[in-house]
Amino acid sequence: MLLKGCQLLGVFWGAFAMREAAKNRANADRILQWVSEGKLKPHVDETFPFARAAAALERLERRTVLGKIVLVP
Repeated sequence: MLLKGCQLLGVFWGAFAMREAAKNRANADRILQWVSEGKLKPHVDETFPFARAAAALERLERRTVLGKIVLVP
């Protein structure tokens, strides 16, 4: 960032979500809409049935997940 002359700003999302619940919900709705329209495509690393949730958590603990882990019924 320093070499590119860029600036990085952080946001404490938890505080925003509590103070601006309606705006936070609108943001979440828009993101979910973009996912359903295919504008955002989160990478799913692996899908696990609920019965194997412990294995999914182990992958998270080992930090071997690249993208998202999805649990399905």
